[in-house]
Amino acid sequence: METKAALYRAAFRMTEERRRMAEDTALKKQQALQEKESKAKEEQQAQKPHIAQARILIGELNTLKNAEKGLADAVKRLVRDSGLGAKIYVDKLPFAGKTFELGKELNIDPMSAALNGGEDYRLLFTIPIGKHDKFRHDFQTFDIIGHLAKPEVGAALVTPDGLELPIKAQGWKND
Repeated sequence: METKAALYRAAFRMTEERRRMAEDTALKKQQALQEKESKAKEEQQAQKPHIAQARILIGELNTLKNAEKGLADAVKRLVRDSGLGAKIYVDKLPFAGKTFELGKELNIDPMSAALNGGEDYRLLFTIPIGKHDKFRHDFQTFDIIGHLAKPEVGAALVTPDGLELPIKAQGWKND
């Protein structure tokens, strides 16, 4: 009887040890995830407005939109205000640091966050096609993510395989 009781106590201790190990592992994973989230927030907050560059470009631009409510909103406003269409290429969207991977890890769709997030001091602007080469030379750190199109295109997101999807923005009545 004592042997059986000793076996039960040993099994209980082993079960308790496994539970503690599982809790420790879960806690470590949670801490690592919190550290990654914190780093991503720091990267996002470290971004500075491109005010100086925008001032230089003022005479060169066709349009300028603040993307404070997200890229999708800025593109929709650009299309509305210009009377033209716009194509934005998914594979050209910039992601700071490891935010794309972190989004996937946190079960957040990085593309949706890029299109509908804000507060990242981004500007969306268009330049005349004839000034493209000069722009590319003078502003090498800027990303070219798309181009204007015929009005009937509307605001379109182009996937790597060429599929054109209508851009939907929060706060807009999407057609």
